[in-house]
Amino acid sequence: MFRLRALYASAIFVALCCGSAAAWGARGHELISGIAAAHFPAQVPAFLRTPQAATAIAILATEPDLVKGRDDQALVAATSPDHYLDIADDGTVGGIPLGDLPPTRPAYVAALEHNGVDPYHVGFLPYAILEGYERLAKDFALYRAYRAIGRSDRVALRERITLQDLGEFSHFVGDGSQPLHATIHFNDGGAHAKFEEGVVERYVTRGGVERELRSTRLLPANLLLSIEAYLRTTNAAYPKVYALYHRGRFGPGAGPLATSQLARGANFLDDLVYTAWVRSDDESVGYPPVPVRDLESHAAPPGAFHV
Repeated sequence: MFRLRALYASAIFVALCCGSAAAWGARGHELISGIAAAHFPAQVPAFLRTPQAATAIAILATEPDLVKGRDDQALVAATSPDHYLDIADDGTVGGIPLGDLPPTRPAYVAALEHNGVDPYHVGFLPYAILEGYERLAKDFALYRAYRAIGRSDRVALRERITLQDLGEFSHFVGDGSQPLHATIHFNDGGAHAKFEEGVVERYVTRGGVERELRSTRLLPANLLLSIEAYLRTTNAAYPKVYALYHRGRFGPGAGPLATSQLARGANFLDDLVYTAWVRSDDESVGYPPVPVRDLESHAAPPGAFHV
């Protein structure tokens, strides 16, 4: 509990010192991540299912935007494309069908460059989500391994690292629920900031988002397919955003759409965290690699995992 409170205090300090976030607005990201964390299923480790952890995850969800907003040009240039994906009207990304993205970021970059497309222009959001998930699954695997061999000091450290990684990863899941982060029409008529900040601040409530939550689902092993489907549904909502904008510059009628999209983000984040925990049993740790399940079942001796 002390460790979580310390990280929570650190997250508060960062949020207060570095200004407001951009995508979905700080409040939108905190709603997605905080609500998801408050509804993690019982199978998720207990250290992530406390009110203190949920608060820390919500605040840490704004961190990727806080960093992106600094004047460090190299960092901004490298990380900004992780927040969006420019899906064209024909459902392709730089000429690649959204349902047929390459399995890794380097392969995606190579495919886009082969098509004569700058990958930093069209964005890396699917891979930011996929890589964050894989990092979380490895965090869980290491947490399980350290528990299995009785290394309480390393368990404590891994809890802190996992909380940090999960909070920051959750930001990109949240970005994936914002319709204007998943289309080439990302700011027609200056609508972008007005939707992601103004509407959430004025017309979205926590209770409204929570009422649209569903039960958590275990995702298929090929996670990229689920991410593609998630982003495709998000992209399908962008015409509704512009219809509302042109009708009245986002009055109260925009609230239900924003609420639904925030709930979609929270639902998918819950699915990803639950899936990462369940599938972490399939991971291996250390070098040479030792299966986590062998450490937990004592089929492998503690000394097989070199820490």
